[in-house]
Amino acid sequence: MPEPESGAARQAENGVILSVTHGGQARKVWVYRPRDADLFVAEAEKRVAVEAIEPLTDAAFGEVTCAVGWLYPLDVLEKFIEIQWVQSTSSGLDHLQGFARRHPGVALTAMRGLNADVVAEYALAQVLGLRWRTLTYHRQAQQRVWRGYKVPDISSTAALIIGMGNIGQQIARHLSTLGMRVLALRRQAKPCAHVDQVLDFGQLHMALGQADYVILSLPLTAETRYLIGAPELAAMKPGGYLINLSRGGIVDEAALAQALQRADIAGAVLDVTETEPYPPEGPLWGAPNLLITPHVAGEHADFARRAARHWAENLRRFLAQGAAAFQPVR
Repeated sequence: MPEPESGAARQAENGVILSVTHGGQARKVWVYRPRDADLFVAEAEKRVAVEAIEPLTDAAFGEVTCAVGWLYPLDVLEKFIEIQWVQSTSSGLDHLQGFARRHPGVALTAMRGLNADVVAEYALAQVLGLRWRTLTYHRQAQQRVWRGYKVPDISSTAALIIGMGNIGQQIARHLSTLGMRVLALRRQAKPCAHVDQVLDFGQLHMALGQADYVILSLPLTAETRYLIGAPELAAMKPGGYLINLSRGGIVDEAALAQALQRADIAGAVLDVTETEPYPPEGPLWGAPNLLITPHVAGEHADFARRAARHWAENLRRFLAQGAAAFQPVR
């Protein structure tokens, strides 16, 4: 049996291949998350027998049946002709939409909800920062200006959460606890805990006009791409704020830059952009009252370990039951 390689060896550009067995089943696994490969291997070893850890070679393209990773290089993923299951360590599968169309028989699983608590905490922090004009005070401090502003009673303000998955529900809980009125937009206007009013997507413009804070927490799909464009920004309150913590492609960034330059809305926070890293020449950098963070809302010190545990349990189930153990996410 090949000796397991050192942690340093696992940092290979295209990850490593694990040979694993469980319940009489033997599989080859591609681990494509080089910086955290050791964690994934360690969690796998707690649940299945890891017989070998090897670098990726051409032979693996005909042997690997499952993969785990983030932002896969699709040209490499396409080479695994026996692939049955692909686990993304992201909460969304938008980067795998093309692969899913080309390979409808491959099970795809994401890690939705794994970091919902942390992302909701980020959203809460940004709402409070915008409410207390943190960006304004920072700018004034740079200019040595001493000027204060009053804020309205929080019970007189409203937040609109677009997308009511695990993250959206956690955000609603935080904001309702503060005493804020919470609106939610979802495909079907079914009641949600901690939400005062649930609307459907046909009521988008009306809902935007009621909200002081518009928080995007929904997946990027063909239907949601550029959901927030010039007409939607015009429908927002002039004093409203936009917070995007889902995917950059949901917002028309050129329209947002123009809306901020014209002060059509009060400001925005983007944790995601359509191109990441956001290019230095991008128009958003010069937009007023805008905070851009580098896709960090879901990052925390223990996320990789959480993801590794979740995947390793899925791996055990895959070896025990095959791809039928998973519900494909499309």
